[in-house]
Amino acid sequence: MVLFLSLAAGTTAPLLALPGPDREYLEGVYRDTWRFLDHYTDEVTGFVYDSHERTPSTSITNIGFYMASAAAAGRTGLISNKEALARLRKNLASLKA
Repeated sequence: MVLFLSLAAGTTAPLLALPGPDREYLEGVYRDTWRFLDHYTDEVTGFVYDSHERTPSTSITNIGFYMASAAAAGRTGLISNKEALARLRKNLASLKA
């Protein structure tokens, strides 16, 4: 979680200061985490499902983690900044509904 929050905030210096194997490992963790969240996100609401069974429930933790992850994915090039912004807007619009 700290890695995603630091990436979302744009503070990648600690990550870049790590030795190559450690940095590569953490980059793999955040890529795999993003893929998981992307796979288990409702296309209509933008909310991450609370279980692998894709039940229509989520939690404030899932929502916050997804938003930080989407911002980090945009900053690191896993998705475009435009896509990250669209995902965040969808998520926020669903919260208002």
